[in-house]
Amino acid sequence: MGVASRTVRKSANIGGEIGFFRLGPWWLSALSETERKHVEALYYHPGFLKGKRPLTRGRGPSVYPTECDLLMAMARPLVRWAEDRGLASRILGKSEECATAKGNVIALHFTYEAMIALHEKWKKLFRDAEDAAFAACYKQTRITEQVLEALHERYPMRPLPLHGGYELMVTMLTEAENYAQAMTICAKAKSQGWPGDWVARMQEVAKASGYAVRYISPAGVAHV
Repeated sequence: MGVASRTVRKSANIGGEIGFFRLGPWWLSALSETERKHVEALYYHPGFLKGKRPLTRGRGPSVYPTECDLLMAMARPLVRWAEDRGLASRILGKSEECATAKGNVIALHFTYEAMIALHEKWKKLFRDAEDAAFAACYKQTRITEQVLEALHERYPMRPLPLHGGYELMVTMLTEAENYAQAMTICAKAKSQGWPGDWVARMQEVAKASGYAVRYISPAGVAHV
């Protein structure tokens, strides 16, 4: 019996949250046994008793609406330790894959938000973290229009969530002295209604560039 056949056979016996979303083959092939035990030990949801291993045991509906929500919850506690960054990144990569396959732009938005937070946290320890954070920002900003439409349609009474991609891109572009692009992103975020003091961010960018913002109108930003 081949490795693939054994993996499929083992995955059929996996219950819990992983089994409910049919993530068994990925769980067994993408994570080592040590990593699986580590993820299960850290995973927590108030709907389950501690130590019951809800990721792989038990049957029934999930406490999460999508597999992406589950995967993000699995990655969340791993963000706390530098040595778990790679594992968290792989789990979030699976969330991105699932959300993309199903066209779930809301899940994609929050997956990229989690990626940004992960890589930004550890950028001083890992040389590739800053580039990884910027890549997640870029991906998140590319789907902004679709995310806005989906959020307004599904949650018309809720305020918009934070947009970490815009926030971090403004910071990184300002540090790189790309002030015009940073200012453009601030203006775009403000016009789209994403939470944040975008006028203050514009002032910060203008100050860093050596200009002072005189006024901000629908027509744009005027400098002195």
